[in-house]
Amino acid sequence: MYADALARIAESIFPIFFVLEQSDRVHSGVCGTGFFVDDRGLFVTADHVITSAPVGSTLYYYGKVPE
Repeated sequence: MYADALARIAESIFPIFFVLEQSDRVHSGVCGTGFFVDDRGLFVTADHVITSAPVGSTLYYYGKVPE
């Protein structure tokens, strides 16, 4: 049961990207990872992942990279 849960979680890990648009350039990067816990799209991540994105940026999920 434990091994099955770990296998499912390992397959559901994804990067969380940020994009910050400024007047003359666009900054982007990965601020951390999250993982899906159900088929409805519920995911879990840590608070520091979300708060590490630059102020004013937008967070994105682009799928499991590099797919």
